[in-house]
Amino acid sequence: MAESYQNDAPEQQRLLSEIDRAQSLVSSLPNDIEQHTRLATMGLMASFFAHECRNRLTPIIGYTKAASRDPKDLTLVRTALSRISDAACDLAQLSDLILGLSSKGPERTSVVDAWTGSCNKLADLIAETDTSISTQIDIDCVTSISRCALKHVFENLVRNAIEAGQERVHITMRVCSTRNNQHTRITITDDAGGLKAGMETKICEPFVSGKGSTGLGLALCRYLVTNAGGTLEFTSMPGVGTTASIMLPTVTDAMVTTPVEELTHLQD
Repeated sequence: MAESYQNDAPEQQRLLSEIDRAQSLVSSLPNDIEQHTRLATMGLMASFFAHECRNRLTPIIGYTKAASRDPKDLTLVRTALSRISDAACDLAQLSDLILGLSSKGPERTSVVDAWTGSCNKLADLIAETDTSISTQIDIDCVTSISRCALKHVFENLVRNAIEAGQERVHITMRVCSTRNNQHTRITITDDAGGLKAGMETKICEPFVSGKGSTGLGLALCRYLVTNAGGTLEFTSMPGVGTTASIMLPTVTDAMVTTPVEELTHLQD
């Protein structure tokens, strides 16, 4: 009997070693998953910003070539330099956006300020397409997202609405606070024809697009909003229009009321 036990001892020791190794692998699994998720996120973010950089470099290259073709045309050269300067400023803002993602400090951004900046940035496009924009702002909430990030989200949503419309597009932006004043609700509604049925739940997924693009713009917008503790959702009626709904945490000790007269320049 003792001899049988001694013969089984090595096998028992081997089994115990296998169990220990299996337990070690299970214990390390959450860290491995976190590491792979982090790497996947980094790869996706690299795609996001490569996409955004390309969008901003394209006009720089185009206007540089245009000015080079006829350097004696001073009007053309001045226009090209102005456009190149605008695109270079966009690249600088994109850098600020990237740096802001790693910031650990609290963010405080006025919704009206970010919206005004976005509309000013897109003023030429809005005028060229005869787009009309109206605002319904109950209160100018201060939210915990960087100004650069919120402007980027607004600009993307407005640009998408304009590009989706076959005719003159009307966009309505609304801002209100939730009943407990803990969150700010922002909606941007257009009459640009709406999304295809079922697309509203997929439109923010990476590489999914309703217009043949890379499908990274709205994915980045959702990332920026969720990174600030908020949500970005879409509802749409095919043939009618789409509403983007943004919910962001409100900085309650910084809420301010913006007089109506200060908002008149935002009205249609």
